[in-house]
Amino acid sequence: MEMQARPFCWTCRQPQTACYCARLRRFDSGIEFVILIHPIESRRRIATGRMSHLILENSHLIEGEEFSQDRRVQALLDRTDVYPTVLYPGKTAQDLGTLSAAERRALV
Repeated sequence: MEMQARPFCWTCRQPQTACYCARLRRFDSGIEFVILIHPIESRRRIATGRMSHLILENSHLIEGEEFSQDRRVQALLDRTDVYPTVLYPGKTAQDLGTLSAAERRALV
């Protein structure tokens, strides 16, 4: 008896029976996001980085472990039309939406 693979969605990387793509509602946050995702996170059944990329218009998803020599990351950092900021939730995280542009720049 030959085993048959389950149908698979390559967008959300879920079996077709668990595919959530039809439920996603993309939106424009007004911010360009670059999501750096570790290969281990990428393989997780529910990878929140991938989910975020699928709903955020104007987002980039880049998989890797070390990004200092990544040509895509460097090209984004070299752009003069954007001001890159690292967002990572933590105990001292601040809501950037409540800060002025000058206050956001001062955080760096």
